[in-house]
Amino acid sequence: MAKYLDNNGLLYFWQKIKTIFATQDDLDTLSGRVDDIVSEGGEPNVIDTVQVNGTALTPDANKAVNVTIAQGSSNGTLAVNGTNVSVKGLKSAAYTESSAYDASGAAAAVLGASTDAATANTVYGAKAAAAAAQADADALEELVGSTAVSTQITNAIGALDSSISAETNKAIASVTVTNGKITGSTKITVPTNTNQLTNGAGYQTASDVATAISGKQDTLTFDTAPTEDSTNPVTSGGVYTALAGKVNTETGKGLSENDFTDTLLTKLNGIEAGANKTTVDSALSSTSTNPLQNKAINTALSNKANLASPTFTGTPKAPTAAAGTKTTQIATTEFVDTAVTNAIGSITGISFEIVTSLPSTGAAGTIYLISNSGSGTNIYDEYIYVNSKWEKIGTTDVDLSSYWNTSNLTAITNSEIDTILAA
Repeated sequence: MAKYLDNNGLLYFWQKIKTIFATQDDLDTLSGRVDDIVSEGGEPNVIDTVQVNGTALTPDANKAVNVTIAQGSSNGTLAVNGTNVSVKGLKSAAYTESSAYDASGAAAAVLGASTDAATANTVYGAKAAAAAAQADADALEELVGSTAVSTQITNAIGALDSSISAETNKAIASVTVTNGKITGSTKITVPTNTNQLTNGAGYQTASDVATAISGKQDTLTFDTAPTEDSTNPVTSGGVYTALAGKVNTETGKGLSENDFTDTLLTKLNGIEAGANKTTVDSALSSTSTNPLQNKAINTALSNKANLASPTFTGTPKAPTAAAGTKTTQIATTEFVDTAVTNAIGSITGISFEIVTSLPSTGAAGTIYLISNSGSGTNIYDEYIYVNSKWEKIGTTDVDLSSYWNTSNLTAITNSEIDTILAA
């Protein structure tokens, strides 16, 4: 007798599964985390080795390692589990008092005392020397501005002036001081007449010019306007005035008696280069070759259907395609009617033929029946001839001899389910 799980057994099994796996989800999550640790090379709850600065430490019973950090026994160090570790950058300065940085007193010696004289080689001595120098500079400035010093400078310049003036070949004639401003004069003599100069470069002299123009025309008469009979030259102003009322001439062009206005010029400038006079029609024509007005074209197009998704009115017509045409060409009602008529006409009735064996070919619409070993309502195998070959339609008999009946099955009990789950 075979066992099967009925509805009651299935419900009981489902409730048992939910109870079992209610806590299993938490275990699965924990197991997944442990698997992740192991995949990274570690082991849960296992510490292989703990080292501090190369010294191995042994974990206690609680798998804990105690690391103690304290003050080192020497300057610039920290004690890690009793071992000194140097602190970079501090060394002995880590435990040195500020007063110990100038134990020899060198800095104090350089600074000196506030009572040091200007000759002392200390900071305070340099300060005293700077103050003394400033005092001397202030005194000198005051002395130079006094009357006594100014008089001394004037007397010195006067003596200098006397010695310079005594030398006739020198360029300086005199030097004077007025209100502290020094001025002087030179001994350079500027020529006032050409006879004081020499003509070493050979320039033309007045006598040379007089000789060159001797016997020439004394005067030249200029006319102030062009005339037909005068042979005199015309002044520049006269020529300009005469030309101001004229226009330039060009070869092949002449003047017209018609006036050319600005209005005509504007009209001509508005014509494109190479343009011709064009007649534009206002309505469609089957004979005209002239261009057509935009509004006339728009009116004509509004009566036409679009190429994309056109909407026709009235009774639109199209050419009828040949029977059997299979393209994207429009199918007229005539084409559809012919196609439907031909299709209906080609339909044949279905007939049956009992044979002992299949012929070499079969007729269209005929099912061939061959006797089999069945009984009752299944005593024939059915065949049809399709695409130049035989196709077996099948048989209506179903063999269930190898299948179990419900009488051969019994439902599994809840206790049996518990036994299976407990295994």
